[in-house]
Amino acid sequence: MYAKQIMFSPKFVVKPNDKFETVVEKWKDEPCDIPVIDDEGHAVGLITAKQLIRKVLPQYLVNGMLDNVIGFSDLPNFSEKLCELLELKVEDVMKKDFNWAYDDESTLSVALKLINDKKCVRTIVVIDRNKKLVGLLDAWAVVKRMLREINCDLEW
Repeated sequence: MYAKQIMFSPKFVVKPNDKFETVVEKWKDEPCDIPVIDDEGHAVGLITAKQLIRKVLPQYLVNGMLDNVIGFSDLPNFSEKLCELLELKVEDVMKKDFNWAYDDESTLSVALKLINDKKCVRTIVVIDRNKKLVGLLDAWAVVKRMLREINCDLEW
Protein backbone atom coordinates (compact mmCIF):
# COMPACT_ATOMS: atom_id res chain seq x y z
CA MET A 1 0.00 0.00 0.00
CA TYR A 2 1.22 3.48 -0.87
CA ALA A 3 0.74 7.02 0.42
CA LYS A 4 -1.45 7.89 -2.59
CA GLN A 5 -3.89 5.16 -1.54
CA ILE A 6 -4.57 6.64 1.89
CA MET A 7 -3.95 10.36 1.45
CA PHE A 8 -6.75 12.90 1.50
CA SER A 9 -7.19 16.16 -0.39
CA PRO A 10 -6.39 19.36 1.45
CA LYS A 11 -9.42 21.45 2.34
CA PHE A 12 -7.58 24.59 1.27
CA VAL A 13 -4.33 25.69 -0.30
CA VAL A 14 -2.72 29.11 -0.24
CA LYS A 15 0.13 30.77 -2.11
CA PRO A 16 3.25 32.32 -0.55
CA ASN A 17 2.24 35.87 -1.52
CA ASP A 18 -1.28 35.60 -0.08
CA LYS A 19 -1.87 37.66 3.04
CA PHE A 20 -1.91 35.59 6.20
CA GLU A 21 -5.37 37.01 6.79
CA THR A 22 -6.51 34.60 4.03
CA VAL A 23 -5.45 31.66 6.20
CA VAL A 24 -7.30 32.97 9.25
CA GLU A 25 -10.44 33.47 7.14
CA LYS A 26 -10.24 29.84 5.97
CA TRP A 27 -9.69 28.65 9.54
CA LYS A 28 -12.97 30.25 10.67
CA ASP A 29 -14.94 27.52 8.91
CA GLU A 30 -12.65 24.62 9.61
CA PRO A 31 -9.27 24.77 11.34
CA CYS A 32 -6.76 22.51 9.59
CA ASP A 33 -3.19 22.42 8.37
CA ILE A 34 -2.96 24.27 5.06
CA PRO A 35 -0.36 23.50 2.39
CA VAL A 36 1.33 26.36 0.58
CA ILE A 37 1.91 25.92 -3.16
CA ASP A 38 3.67 28.02 -5.77
CA ASP A 39 2.16 28.96 -9.14
CA GLU A 40 3.21 25.61 -10.64
CA GLY A 41 1.56 23.60 -7.84
CA HIS A 42 4.78 22.67 -6.03
CA ALA A 43 4.52 22.29 -2.27
CA VAL A 44 6.66 25.02 -0.69
CA GLY A 45 5.34 25.25 2.87
CA LEU A 46 2.74 24.34 5.45
CA ILE A 47 0.68 26.55 7.72
CA THR A 48 -0.24 25.02 11.08
CA ALA A 49 -1.75 26.35 14.28
CA LYS A 50 1.50 25.38 15.99
CA GLN A 51 3.41 27.58 13.54
CA LEU A 52 1.07 30.46 14.35
CA ILE A 53 1.72 30.06 18.08
CA ARG A 54 5.48 30.04 17.38
CA LYS A 55 5.14 33.39 15.60
CA VAL A 56 3.12 34.94 18.42
CA LEU A 57 5.24 33.80 21.37
CA PRO A 58 8.45 35.61 22.28
CA GLN A 59 11.47 33.91 20.71
CA TYR A 60 13.07 33.07 24.07
CA LEU A 61 10.05 30.91 24.93
CA VAL A 62 10.02 29.23 21.52
CA ASN A 63 13.70 28.41 22.06
CA GLY A 64 12.87 26.61 25.31
CA MET A 65 13.88 29.18 27.90
CA LEU A 66 10.97 28.28 30.14
CA ASP A 67 12.37 28.99 33.61
CA ASN A 68 9.92 30.96 35.73
CA VAL A 69 7.44 31.56 32.89
CA ILE A 70 4.75 32.46 35.41
CA GLY A 71 6.77 35.44 36.56
CA PHE A 72 7.42 36.87 33.11
CA SER A 73 5.81 40.26 32.82
CA ASP A 74 7.03 41.00 29.30
CA LEU A 75 4.77 38.51 27.53
CA PRO A 76 3.09 40.32 24.63
CA ASN A 77 -0.59 40.81 24.23
CA PHE A 78 -1.22 37.79 22.00
CA SER A 79 -4.30 39.27 20.35
CA GLU A 80 -2.36 42.33 19.22
CA LYS A 81 0.50 40.18 17.98
CA LEU A 82 -1.95 38.02 16.02
CA CYS A 83 -3.48 41.13 14.42
CA GLU A 84 0.01 42.17 13.31
CA LEU A 85 0.48 38.76 11.65
CA LEU A 86 -2.66 39.25 9.57
CA GLU A 87 -0.82 41.83 7.48
CA LEU A 88 2.12 39.53 6.73
CA LYS A 89 2.41 37.31 3.70
CA VAL A 90 1.91 33.57 4.05
CA GLU A 91 5.61 33.02 3.23
CA ASP A 92 6.53 35.01 6.36
CA VAL A 93 4.57 32.66 8.61
CA MET A 94 4.65 29.26 6.88
CA LYS A 95 6.74 26.33 7.96
CA LYS A 96 9.35 25.83 5.24
CA ASP A 97 10.87 22.62 6.61
CA PHE A 98 7.61 20.68 6.55
CA ASN A 99 7.46 16.89 6.54
CA TRP A 100 6.66 15.29 3.20
CA ALA A 101 6.42 11.93 1.46
CA TYR A 102 6.25 10.85 -2.13
CA ASP A 103 2.87 9.55 -3.31
CA ASP A 104 4.46 6.20 -4.22
CA GLU A 105 6.12 5.84 -0.80
CA SER A 106 4.97 2.89 1.29
CA THR A 107 2.40 3.35 4.01
CA LEU A 108 4.86 1.84 6.48
CA SER A 109 7.43 4.50 5.58
CA VAL A 110 4.83 7.24 6.10
CA ALA A 111 3.71 5.73 9.41
CA LEU A 112 7.30 5.72 10.62
CA LYS A 113 7.67 9.39 9.68
CA LEU A 114 4.59 10.17 11.75
CA ILE A 115 5.79 8.39 14.88
CA ASN A 116 9.60 8.47 14.78
CA ASP A 117 10.25 12.09 13.96
CA LYS A 118 11.52 14.08 16.91
CA LYS A 119 9.40 17.04 15.83
CA CYS A 120 5.95 15.63 16.69
CA VAL A 121 4.58 15.49 13.15
CA ARG A 122 0.86 16.01 12.69
CA THR A 123 0.57 16.32 8.91
CA ILE A 124 2.67 14.98 6.07
CA VAL A 125 2.46 16.72 2.71
CA VAL A 126 2.24 14.17 -0.11
CA ILE A 127 3.99 15.14 -3.33
CA ASP A 128 4.67 13.49 -6.67
CA ARG A 129 8.17 13.01 -8.05
CA ASN A 130 7.98 16.53 -9.55
CA LYS A 131 7.41 17.97 -6.03
CA LYS A 132 3.81 18.91 -6.86
CA LEU A 133 1.23 18.69 -4.09
CA VAL A 134 -1.09 15.69 -4.44
CA GLY A 135 -2.53 15.35 -0.93
CA LEU A 136 -2.03 15.21 2.81
CA LEU A 137 -1.64 12.42 5.34
CA ASP A 138 -2.03 12.23 9.08
CA ALA A 139 -2.00 9.44 11.64
CA TRP A 140 -5.76 8.98 11.39
CA ALA A 141 -5.53 8.29 7.66
CA VAL A 142 -3.07 5.48 8.39
CA VAL A 143 -5.16 4.05 11.24
CA LYS A 144 -8.38 4.13 9.18
CA ARG A 145 -6.69 2.28 6.32
CA MET A 146 -5.28 -0.35 8.67
CA LEU A 147 -8.74 -0.93 10.17
CA ARG A 148 -10.24 -1.29 6.69
CA GLU A 149 -7.53 -3.80 5.76
CA ILE A 150 -8.60 -6.10 8.60
CA ASN A 151 -12.29 -5.59 7.76
CA CYS A 152 -13.02 -3.91 11.05
CA ASP A 153 -16.73 -3.06 11.28
CA LEU A 154 -16.24 0.52 12.43
CA GLU A 155 -17.99 3.23 10.40
CA TRP A 156 -15.76 6.09 9.19
